[in-house]
Amino acid sequence: LIGDAAHAVVPFHGQGMNCAFEDCALLARLLEGPDCSDAFAQLEQQRKTNADAIATMAVENYQEMRDAVAQAGFLWRRQIEHALTTRFPERVLSRYALVSFTQVPYAEAQRRGAILGGIIDRLQAATSLEAIDWTLAATLVHERLNVLPDAAQLGHIDRQCPAVP
Repeated sequence: LIGDAAHAVVPFHGQGMNCAFEDCALLARLLEGPDCSDAFAQLEQQRKTNADAIATMAVENYQEMRDAVAQAGFLWRRQIEHALTTRFPERVLSRYALVSFTQVPYAEAQRRGAILGGIIDRLQAATSLEAIDWTLAATLVHERLNVLPDAAQLGHIDRQCPAVP
């Protein structure tokens, strides 16, 4: 199976068809090589980590929409996230934005989202955006999140279709 049939994910990130297109693009590249006998094995090896990541993130996104959005703490965390994105646009982009609006690999979006969540955990005790220790925020962001490639914010990164060596 390839394409959306191979990605039984809940629809809460809307990425099933995108995964299908990524599978097809990678498989086409793998089949172009001089030896395509292991194309399907390579496809699975190269796509599995990201397919697992989007499946997990889609369930988490559903749970967040179901449970968290009505909680005051959720809105506060989103305010902090937005402020971090505004202050550090070269390093901070929400997990949702990375998944939905860039071609950053799903596993990388998941990893960066977890790091961003940890940074927000450290900052959320403040009672307002003005009360946040922005020096600490800058230190955490610069220590934990590398600069996003320019293309990540424009949607031009080849998510999971590297050139076949």
